[in-house]
Amino acid sequence: MDHAAGRLAAPSIRTAETRITSFLGALAAIVLLIAAGSRGIQDLPLLRLASRDAIYAGVLGIEAVLLGISVALGLAAAFFAGWQWTGRIGTRRPATLVFSLVFLFGLVAAAYAYPPARQVGWVLMALSGVALFLLFRGYALKAP
Repeated sequence: MDHAAGRLAAPSIRTAETRITSFLGALAAIVLLIAAGSRGIQDLPLLRLASRDAIYAGVLGIEAVLLGISVALGLAAAFFAGWQWTGRIGTRRPATLVFSLVFLFGLVAAAYAYPPARQVGWVLMALSGVALFLLFRGYALKAP
């Protein structure tokens, strides 16, 4: 009888971990997209300067690449969070890859960025780090 009760409790633990991971992924996506949007708005005056000077055009190009990476990671994290929440994704590997990239992006931002982006990097590291912990814990629970 206890063995049967243990089997019934195990899926609810995995479901709870999946929901928590999905929620953390959605939070990381929101942080990435808000940070990219606010940074894009801050870079609007740079457009005028970039039309006059090549150095500003180079800076704008670098900013555009970073904003593109941020938006791509944010959208990927949002999609995988939604797919995990609804149960439409069968494996955890793509979500693990996306959250690892979000963690690395946060690490680089926390290490090399100026203070507003540095705090965003720490928040991204915290959110994706906990999500990765739960994903890896799920791998350990699934292993025999």
